Amino acid sequence: MSEQRRIDMSDLGLGTVLKQHMLSVPPNQREYSWTEKEVTDLLSDLQRAIDEREDSYFLGTITLTGANKHAPQVTDGQQRLATTMILLTAIRDYFRENDEKWTADWIEREFLSAPDPEEQRDVPRLVLNVDDREFFSKEILSDPSSPARQERPGRRSHERIRKAMQLAREKVSSIVDAYKKTADRTKRLKHWVEYIRDNAVVIVLYLLNNQNAFRMFETLNDRGLKTTQVDILKNYFFEQAGEDKGVVQPKWSRTMGTIEVLDGNDVEMDFLRHFVITKYGMTRSGDVYSKIEANVSGRHRTVEFVTDLESNANDYAAIVQPDHSKWNDYDHHSIRRSIRTLKYLKVVHTRPIMLAATRVFEPREVERAFRLFVNWTVRFLVVGGGRSETLERGYAEAAHEITQRKITDTNGLAAKLLPFVPQDIAFEDAFAAMSVPKTSLARYYLRALELHDKGNAELEWVPNEDARDVNLEHVLPRNPGANWPHISLEVAISMHNRLGNLVLLQTSLNRQVANAGFDIKKPFLRDSTYTLTAMVAAQTQWGPDEIKNRQAALAAIASKAWPLLVT
Repeated sequence: MSEQRRIDMSDLGLGTVLKQHMLSVPPNQREYSWTEKEVTDLLSDLQRAIDEREDSYFLGTITLTGANKHAPQVTDGQQRLATTMILLTAIRDYFRENDEKWTADWIEREFLSAPDPEEQRDVPRLVLNVDDREFFSKEILSDPSSPARQERPGRRSHERIRKAMQLAREKVSSIVDAYKKTADRTKRLKHWVEYIRDNAVVIVLYLLNNQNAFRMFETLNDRGLKTTQVDILKNYFFEQAGEDKGVVQPKWSRTMGTIEVLDGNDVEMDFLRHFVITKYGMTRSGDVYSKIEANVSGRHRTVEFVTDLESNANDYAAIVQPDHSKWNDYDHHSIRRSIRTLKYLKVVHTRPIMLAATRVFEPREVERAFRLFVNWTVRFLVVGGGRSETLERGYAEAAHEITQRKITDTNGLAAKLLPFVPQDIAFEDAFAAMSVPKTSLARYYLRALELHDKGNAELEWVPNEDARDVNLEHVLPRNPGANWPHISLEVAISMHNRLGNLVLLQTSLNRQVANAGFDIKKPFLRDSTYTLTAMVAAQTQWGPDEIKNRQAALAAIASKAWPLLVT
């Protein structure tokens, strides 16, 4: 593959991938991880496709990297390739055990091993990672009568490899048991081998290097592929560490152990990206590898980087876990409310700046900063308008400057970021006009406004925690019907989700009023303990004008409930 052409692609049978390449899993790539379920699923799916005479059975994408297309590394797909090789080995073993030497040797030569003139021996066509390669070679590839098959598993992955081989042998037995004649059994198993070679199809991506692979996985944007991105970075660190690999490896393991228990589909990759942002500034997801490669090379820098990574992992866990023990020494009630609210609002882009502030600011300044992040987040949610990229870049720059100690407190943070944040007039105008179709968000807005209106300065950031007892009521229903004769369906639909039309109401009362007319709803609204709900009952009627007026009144409260600055 030429230097100019960094990505190549072909569709091949899984057996052909093994036949045409000398594959290796990067030394520190993850171990064999398929459980009984995944192995059984693959074997059953192959059985179904063969029995139903499907022309092809698609098994996804496999990614190979390296300039040598004949001997690439397996960046993604090792589980499928290893399990396929296990199945082919089980078929070979059947022929060996039944004295069909030629067929057994054919499978061996085609798919399992190839002669190496330099070493003057046969070498496996697929070499697994450093933890599994020797066991896989002995347990799977050795002759079925070899004592090597009796080696005791030393790792969980070894036990999974042995289990996969057991399942493959059982599958082979079930295939041949359907036939009485030896010739028919041989024919059927050969058909399986040929189907695996030609019809169990994968798309093979050939990428020049790990950076290309990293970008490809980012583009594909799949959970399993995201995990592979983390593996690529791990391999890079281990390679760069050289003789200090023994230092880097446990640090990496502890780091990932801290992060992987957090909520989120791609939390490991999110952490790596957010940490890189604090170190080097704005970094898009697809640029994490290149940013690290440009700044971290050689064993000393690698040890320093991974040490810093491990140190940040606990703080990262704290900024996404309101009950984390780290906050015991802070004004923990305020900190925890802020984190809980940001989590409730599903905010991720604040994490780099939260991480940086946690590590640099004094505790009181951390508490103030987190309150600001809540306020600014609400303002951005309300105003919107395509600001997300500008906001993320501003937060990234600020996170980097905090890490560099150019910003050391909330005043400096505000000076940096206030130009990005919607000001009071823009915020109030947008608040007065917005619709809020998302129930959880509407409940949060009304809850925070209610608490602020009652002068509860400490609770304004708390999401609505009494969701089972309090419902969100639409005063003007979406389908007004005969109870609302002066409101057309078109008007009702347009005003239904305006925040001015929404109130918090006890669940039991909400069930009673349902689509009732305004005159019937008024007593229930008036008796509510929520001030902003009771204010609706002061109206003689309820329609578009009343909704707009109430929302304008709420907007005037909003800029004070979520202020630009905090004390």
